Amino acid sequence: MLYGKQGKISHIGFYPFRISYIDFPKGCRVLICNSFMKASKTAGARSIFNERVSTYEIGMMILLNKHPELRDRVKLLRDINTENLSLERIYSLLKELPERVRREELFKMLPPRLHKRLRQMFLEHEEPEEGYMVRNVVLFGIAECERSRLIPEIFAKGGVEEFGRLMNLSHDGDRVVKWVDSKPMKWKYDVTDQLLSELIEKARKGEARASLHLQPGAYRCSIPEIDLIVDTLQKVKGVLGAQLAGAGLGGCAIALVEEDAVEKALKALKQRYYFTPEKLKKGVIVAMPIEGAGYLRVS
Repeated sequence: MLYGKQGKISHIGFYPFRISYIDFPKGCRVLICNSFMKASKTAGARSIFNERVSTYEIGMMILLNKHPELRDRVKLLRDINTENLSLERIYSLLKELPERVRREELFKMLPPRLHKRLRQMFLEHEEPEEGYMVRNVVLFGIAECERSRLIPEIFAKGGVEEFGRLMNLSHDGDRVVKWVDSKPMKWKYDVTDQLLSELIEKARKGEARASLHLQPGAYRCSIPEIDLIVDTLQKVKGVLGAQLAGAGLGGCAIALVEEDAVEKALKALKQRYYFTPEKLKKGVIVAMPIEGAGYLRVS
């Protein structure tokens, strides 16, 4: 709100805080689509939020415990990137993480000096029934960071369509279902040994499809309703990309849409999700970047 600029995308980084600006693509609009599903009313939403964040930290604990030589270069999850490590090394490190792990296993796996921190984290959420999906979540996190890091370069090359594809890919990392013929089909994606072995081999050969930013991972914080909004939009010609907005488990989807496709997108959303003109009007905002917050002097 404070750093926004008219007609610009704000590209913000932390540690240290920094901000740069990218021209918002001409002839495009942003659709913000409310699912009317509130995360605060989703059963166990707070626990799930905290569990996913803890899974990032658990992944870092395991990696740095196995590889203390990385501590100088890897301070934060975002430091696991292709500027810092080779792509092959990144996938090899991921392969050393457990696909899933339970709390009792973590206490055996990690040294006593980390047990206090584990106990603190565990107070903030319920233990997931299937264990912490460490690989899925860590791959999602580092791939999201890589996507974000590459955005200025993508726009500098005029790659608005590529940006849209990355939005779709990012949502695949969050989705829980895929809507096929009006039916929700469970979304299946897991970071298995086989998948990582294939990515390592492709990385050795220099194949572009092995690129870190092209991997969705699996964070799974969407809900079927938001997946329906996203899948509806992605089928409309002129919608460049659509994905979950914010932390998930409710809330909104966001889409980048060519200006002349906005009406088609709104029509599709009314037919498949909102159903009435009134609900469509309440649920969807058509927007573009404006100047950030400032002072209004009244004399």
